Amino acid sequence: MKKIISLLVILFFVSCTLQNRIAPESFKGNYTYVDSKQFLKIEILDNNAITIEKKVEANRVKCIGNYKIISKKKIKVNCMDERNMHEANSIIDFVPLRFDIKNERVYLGSNIIKYKNLILKKE
Repeated sequence: MKKIISLLVILFFVSCTLQNRIAPESFKGNYTYVDSKQFLKIEILDNNAITIEKKVEANRVKCIGNYKIISKKKIKVNCMDERNMHEANSIIDFVPLRFDIKNERVYLGSNIIKYKNLILKKE
């Protein structure tokens, strides 16, 4: 009887841990939010890589980094402004508005991503 109970406990534990895993292929792709004031594009790539592009003043800036799967519906994003990776060559490169993200949570849905107060749709 003890063996059956311990087997059931193990099966329950394994099934619970498997439910918290998500297939990364299911949410990979391009997600976009555009309105008259804002532009935001998130691209989820292979090997936990991510790029986030947004409009800052009149320019588009890109943040390049990675993500970590937290749960079935959440990932944690860390990325750095791509201008930090190159030498400054123009006045635009000296703009103090950098687009860096640290430990930002992104919520996943069915063909959508919720980032801050925005809902991005999959292309």
